[in-house]
Amino acid sequence: MKTPLLIFLTVLSFGVSGQAVDAEKWNTVERMCGKVEWVEKMPSKHDSNSYEEKRKSIKEAEVRLYQREGDAPCCGTNPSHAKAVTNRVGIFEFKNIAPGKYWLVIVTEAKQYSHAVTYTPDAKNKEPIVCSDLLYDLSGGELQLGRMIHVD
Repeated sequence: MKTPLLIFLTVLSFGVSGQAVDAEKWNTVERMCGKVEWVEKMPSKHDSNSYEEKRKSIKEAEVRLYQREGDAPCCGTNPSHAKAVTNRVGIFEFKNIAPGKYWLVIVTEAKQYSHAVTYTPDAKNKEPIVCSDLLYDLSGGELQLGRMIHVD
């Protein structure tokens, strides 16, 4: 029986180059797809020192890809490289995208949220990446990348 284990990765900007490389590694995706959700942290009813997450899929959000160049901030006046829309359960997918560095931008409720990703398809991976396992969470006004990992 596989038990899902949820791991969230938050990107922090550091001035030290070694740490920036690690952030780049953690934000590398093998497939240009994912699931977009609102995440609200609520105090736990059972433990005052912890919280529980309330999740809600974001349907019909526009997802845009912009080419990312160096340390330049997101998007500017550049046209988007590709566009998609999340389905009824918040999943989107881009097909025929060249490997490279991108800004992934979610537009919902007239607001724009961006996250830097590096797309590196992995042909050696024996188990294909499932789009619903790449989580793009909107929490506290930030877009964060997380992954669902299944453990036997």
